[in-house]
Amino acid sequence: MKEKEIILRSLTQKDSLAVSKIIYMLAYHIDPDIKPVTTSETINQYGPNGLGHFDGVIAEQAGRVVGLCLFSIRFSGWRGTSGIFVSDLYVDTSVRAGGLGRKLLCETAKKGLSKNCNFLQLDVDIDNKNAIDFYTHLGLKAHKNEIQMFMEEPIFNSFATN
Repeated sequence: MKEKEIILRSLTQKDSLAVSKIIYMLAYHIDPDIKPVTTSETINQYGPNGLGHFDGVIAEQAGRVVGLCLFSIRFSGWRGTSGIFVSDLYVDTSVRAGGLGRKLLCETAKKGLSKNCNFLQLDVDIDNKNAIDFYTHLGLKAHKNEIQMFMEEPIFNSFATN
């Protein structure tokens, strides 16, 4: 039996439920105690059909989402240019080891190039050795002198209103 073709396409509003489920699966993979607050409503609110804060590439096989790359464009003052920030990359276990992760990132990079982006950045869980090896193999490098820092609700809201 011939394998079903996987197509890559842009994220649409009809993908919001699948995307929110994927976010839950990614979180569970990192730590079963993590409970994301992302919903199909927040995907639609902030995604390409809403406020446009992020976009995505979907991998679909026989009408089922089997891969996802969510990204946004960010400007780097140090680099003096814009780049792609990948917030989430997911490949279903049924299609892993077939190059889909690379294809999703490549398609995302193409979308970035079309908007004059010149770099790709992402976060990876420090304990996810397979992902680190995958990204390193593709040519990404860790910046040893950088750490990510966050300010979240309610501190963020209080800070922003002072």
